[in-house]
Amino acid sequence: MEKHKNQQNFAYLGLDVGAASLVLVLVDAKNNILDSRYCIISEKNNVSRDMNLSGCCSSCHDCGQPCNTFFIIQKTNDFIASCRKRLNIEIKGFGATGSQVKKNIPFKIPLNIIVSEIAAHGRGMDCATNTTNIKSIIDVGGQDSKVIKLSHPLEFHMSGLCAAGTGAYLDEIAKVENVHISEFGRLGGQYIQKYINSLSSAQPLKIEKFSSVCTVFTKSSYVKKKNQLTIEERAAAICWAQAKQIYSTVIHNLRTYNGKISFQGGVSFNSGVRLALDYFCKRGQGKDADAESVLIVPKIKNYCDAAGNIKPVSHLMGALGAAILAKEYTKITPGNQGDKKICPPLKSSGQRKDFLKKQIYQAARQDSSRPITAWTGTIFPTEICYLFDIVPISLPVLAVIDHKNARDHILAASKEEGLGRASCTILSAVMGRLPETPQPDFIFHTSGSCDYYRQHMLSLTTAAQQRFGLNPARQVCAIDLPTFNFDNELAVKFVAEQLRESVARIENTLGVKHDPEKLVEIVKNTDEARKYHLLTEKLRQENPALAYGSELLKRAMLYSSGWGSREFTEITKSCYHELRERAASLTSGQPPIFKLDEKHRLLWVYIWDYNNSDLFSYLENELGCAIVSEELNYIHWPPMNPDHPYESIARRIMQPINHLNTRMDSLLKMAKDYQVDGIILFVHFFGHCPLAGESIQNLLRNSGYPVLFLEGDSLDQSRQPSSMITKIQAFVEQLNQMKFNNIFGL
Repeated sequence: MEKHKNQQNFAYLGLDVGAASLVLVLVDAKNNILDSRYCIISEKNNVSRDMNLSGCCSSCHDCGQPCNTFFIIQKTNDFIASCRKRLNIEIKGFGATGSQVKKNIPFKIPLNIIVSEIAAHGRGMDCATNTTNIKSIIDVGGQDSKVIKLSHPLEFHMSGLCAAGTGAYLDEIAKVENVHISEFGRLGGQYIQKYINSLSSAQPLKIEKFSSVCTVFTKSSYVKKKNQLTIEERAAAICWAQAKQIYSTVIHNLRTYNGKISFQGGVSFNSGVRLALDYFCKRGQGKDADAESVLIVPKIKNYCDAAGNIKPVSHLMGALGAAILAKEYTKITPGNQGDKKICPPLKSSGQRKDFLKKQIYQAARQDSSRPITAWTGTIFPTEICYLFDIVPISLPVLAVIDHKNARDHILAASKEEGLGRASCTILSAVMGRLPETPQPDFIFHTSGSCDYYRQHMLSLTTAAQQRFGLNPARQVCAIDLPTFNFDNELAVKFVAEQLRESVARIENTLGVKHDPEKLVEIVKNTDEARKYHLLTEKLRQENPALAYGSELLKRAMLYSSGWGSREFTEITKSCYHELRERAASLTSGQPPIFKLDEKHRLLWVYIWDYNNSDLFSYLENELGCAIVSEELNYIHWPPMNPDHPYESIARRIMQPINHLNTRMDSLLKMAKDYQVDGIILFVHFFGHCPLAGESIQNLLRNSGYPVLFLEGDSLDQSRQPSSMITKIQAFVEQLNQMKFNNIFGL
């Protein structure tokens, strides 16, 4: 294309690749659609391998092992060639979105920007001519469903793991009938319309109730009904169940919304689902069944076929938005994208790992030099262990250190210990790996706000009794932490007295008396470690990111077994001196020891994803965010008093995380002290964990800070939703919009 061609000959390409389809849209400088293409991705496209797992040679012609990437490249390049030939345009910007898009796909023209599906669908809807003033979107594709509220900051929710509530669910059932999905939707829509019309009559029609939670179970039930219902009734029942599942997924985000909703994605063409979902939305807004439709399928007036008929566009919204965002990106992209990051690991991280390995190695010895060993929970005070030279082995920490084998251990626990897959995966992994766990001489634990944990400790005690002959009356010490009376003198006295009783029980079991002076020295070790930790955190509060937050997050594992030991104190001291040196280098005029982009400062709440290091790499390296504070590393307790060691230890182990209001107060203080721009709560166990459940989520929603609830599982990769990266990207895009007035952070 010659340089003197005017602006109207510039075009912008958008690509949206999901689990079931590939969509391409080309727009001009005024966002008019010049052309589009929709392709189904079938299993035959994925012949051999996944580029994300094995890499890409960047030459599909030479590869010989075509994958989905080959299909994406082929269809995109064909579309580019066709548009250039027919339209005589120059493609000036190229943006992409969708779960199957990778940064290093070797397209014919360079990919300028990858945007989240959330941003793309929102921007695409802006171009529709019948969605003016609509502030909410429901998008249902082949792999997931999502709801987007166009607020400031933008709110969104995406479905979890399974196919329920997605196009894949409908496709599976349509295959049972051996009819095309469009025909299946038409048949279902006919009956649902009759059903809705009959609701005001004396004898309304009926719809068979099918579960929409599991495709496998539904298929089985569906086949049994084939001889009892007409195909119209069967199709209607499935579409109704599908709409109900979609609605139950998004209702929490639409509870306060009372306007019209843009219905986008391939499932919007299914008239049965559309009618049923519209009915549920009306009912949710307190409207009658015959009221004006709440769901609006987007249209664009000037996008027509040769006969002048308006073309459907609801399936194009993601690719259309990606094209428009590519245009915006090319206009503001600076020439220099920033200096290269400098990110050496902390030496203290290696010391932390060595400390834990040494403890595990000592406890696993089979000879006479094997020390007394205790299985511990994550809160029980290790000062009591070190008082008697007992090696503490925190079993949850042991399970996550062995995270690569965690899924096998979880499955083993389900089979051998009678635990269902509904049990907490961390605790299941602990039970599953018991045959590989060092034999205990004691079990030490505390109560907490997690019911799973209490049940788990009882199961552990029973298992240790059966396997190793452990005597619960002599070798188990349990500390009951107050649930309601937090951090007052009565509660401190209550816990301190239990600590004294635990020490007395250990003395009776071992036949020894503890050394009070040794206890004082241990308490001083804890206080010194506390001092260095607080100095470290003060550096983090007052400086740009000095280390990867994902690296510092892992300190919490050491905090379960280190307090009171001299080695632990030295590790906290070493970490402080490392970060102090890095902080000093920022103002020395010399090249900094560490430099990390800090577009946004983040507070990380609760545990993290042990399996998915890519998640943190993406957040910190690709998106330029800094995790500057972590809830599990927060020091909430006052200085230790060696004259009152038990009371001091009691204050340390009475954690804010076990008390909802105190926990929220601590989080708000952290957010203020560390000057964070946003908060991420890792919703372990998909919110079934009470420490990441609805109560804390509701408080965080009203915190005044942008919050991302990142649903997943910290150990079991098989239960990790594919939407995690999309959610992180969309969250950071909103932070970018608030700070930089664009989603790109430029």
